[in-house]
Amino acid sequence: IEWTGQLEEEIRHVLKGKFGVLNVAFRSFDKDGDGKVSREELRQGLDKLNLDLTPGQIAAIVKRADEDGNGEIEYNEFRLLFETGAK
Repeated sequence: IEWTGQLEEEIRHVLKGKFGVLNVAFRSFDKDGDGKVSREELRQGLDKLNLDLTPGQIAAIVKRADEDGNGEIEYNEFRLLFETGAK
């Protein structure tokens, strides 16, 4: 299983502990400032938080969060996934 509720909770907990609010976390992941987090930006951001996820897990996060299907995660998609986990 590439994506689990436990993994989602772990990421949510780490993000909250490190950044306090999700918009700060999102901006730290969005390295090029384009308002979207690419798969590579997500991988790098999670690696810096010592969350060493597999490529399959990164792909699963993007697939789960990416509601508009553009292959990247906008802030509202990021917030919906990691603030509430509701999807």
